[in-house]
Amino acid sequence: MDERLALRPIPRWVIWAGLPAMVVLAGVAVWVLLAFAPDSAQLDAIRTGGTLGVGLGGAVVLWLAVRRQRSTELDLLQKREAHRLAEQVAADTREHQLRTAADAREDALARRVTEQYGKAVDQLGSERAPVRLGGLYALERLGQDYADGPLRQMIADVLCAYLRMPSDDTAEEAQVRRTAQKIIANHSRPADERHWPGLHLDFSGANLDQADFGQCRFDSILFTSTTFSGIANFAGAVFTVRAGFIGTSFSGVADFENARFPVEADFRGAEFAATAQFSRARFADAQFDMASFADAHFIEAKFRGRTSFDSSVFSERATFQSAKFDGHTSFDHARFRHDVSLHKARFAHSASFSSVSFQRYAGLRSVRFEAMASFGEARFGGDFDFGDSEFTVAPGLTGARVRTDREGAVLRNWPDGWTLGDPEDDWAPLIRTD
Repeated sequence: MDERLALRPIPRWVIWAGLPAMVVLAGVAVWVLLAFAPDSAQLDAIRTGGTLGVGLGGAVVLWLAVRRQRSTELDLLQKREAHRLAEQVAADTREHQLRTAADAREDALARRVTEQYGKAVDQLGSERAPVRLGGLYALERLGQDYADGPLRQMIADVLCAYLRMPSDDTAEEAQVRRTAQKIIANHSRPADERHWPGLHLDFSGANLDQADFGQCRFDSILFTSTTFSGIANFAGAVFTVRAGFIGTSFSGVADFENARFPVEADFRGAEFAATAQFSRARFADAQFDMASFADAHFIEAKFRGRTSFDSSVFSERATFQSAKFDGHTSFDHARFRHDVSLHKARFAHSASFSSVSFQRYAGLRSVRFEAMASFGEARFGGDFDFGDSEFTVAPGLTGARVRTDREGAVLRNWPDGWTLGDPEDDWAPLIRTD
């Protein structure tokens, strides 16, 4: 209670001294009036003295009444303050009880989740495939029921780790692994209500069979040295961070059509044993150095940043028709063992094909080179066609050579200002005419 609200008691000396003082004061007043008043006014003087005494008494009574009223008000204030304090104590007590109950519930939930998680992980180590499948579904249900980011990441880590482990190559184990892949894919699609955003997925060194990651969104992903068996579907996938496919092997079709790589796509040393489909894909920086392709399709693909296919090998047909390269592009030392088409492709920045090997048809018709294009030391072993191509800067073909021992019809349509020189060992140099 605030000390300012307290009412001090009347000291005893005030009472014992005050009452006689008022009587004396009244008597003195009467004596003064009688002493100085004429005889005819003595009665009035006495009456005046009495009135003064009564007035003093009334003042005291009034003061006491005010004091009593103040005391009553202070009592009410004290009771209200006590009631408020009691309510505050009750509210604090209730809050403490609720907090304690919530903590108890959280502790119980954490214990239950930990028990279920541990049990599901143990199931993955079972020798029986149905038990392992049950463990996978239990982990998925756990992550779905408890929308907790760290828990979901732990589950994703377990699934990725399981896929990185060696397989016993049985049909039952293949089914378990495809189920793990499906669970991860289902929770990586933003359009799916079961989406778990922000997962870090590490498939480095894993063996993935019939992987279907179409329309998935990857916020953190690693496929370094991953082996894909069967069709690997990434059509429409979005990689919001660097996509690392270094040393990855695709034994079946690799479908990246309409995929988006807004940061960087790193396929250095990747092996594509079947069709590699990158048509209408969108790249920022792209690295395919030392990659090996069978049938490769980059139709209408767009490359916004630096693009490199240095020392890559294309064993079958390669198509870059209507592709757009906005940054520096390099195919240095690349080998095209089959037909290649860049029909209507556009290079907005410098393009380097130094020491590239075109062993069969090189279709560069209607290509637009808006900056320097270099084909120095290139080898043209089959037909090649630069017809209707546009060069903002005269192309560089110094050291380029053309195979001359081929039989039958030969299509050789090189850029203006260049022609064949004298052959030597079945190869003729391209030389300038001006």
